[in-house]
Amino acid sequence: FKIVAGRPPEWIWEKAVSELGANEHAVFTYGAVIYVPSGKTDLDPALVAHERVHVGQQLVTDGGADGWWLRYFADPAFRLEQEVAAYRMQYQAFCASAPYRERRLRFLAKIAGDLCGPLYGGLVSRSEAERLIRSG
Repeated sequence: FKIVAGRPPEWIWEKAVSELGANEHAVFTYGAVIYVPSGKTDLDPALVAHERVHVGQQLVTDGGADGWWLRYFADPAFRLEQEVAAYRMQYQAFCASAPYRERRLRFLAKIAGDLCGPLYGGLVSRSEAERLIRSG
């Protein structure tokens, strides 16, 4: 995979902005490319772990990256399933380098807030997001 400063394919960008309220601070995976619209490509290793999960998911989805994105936008249950797997990996990657329980709990609260937020359609509560991330 590679990390690129810039937006994902235009149709994905437009749909993510209009339907999910994404902005330049979001990160997108399309195939084996991680797009960073903000241009700040020095990504946290835990976030890279998250995006690598999406790379793998897109490889095994019918229709590849396009099929994955079409289903991601159309099917909230699929979106949640895909993001839970990615957030679990992100949390595990963070915990592997964070020896202090308090730091791990703060990070869990932050990413659970992301998962339950508007970018993914507010699909679960914060407590449910924390439970789903930790259960992996």
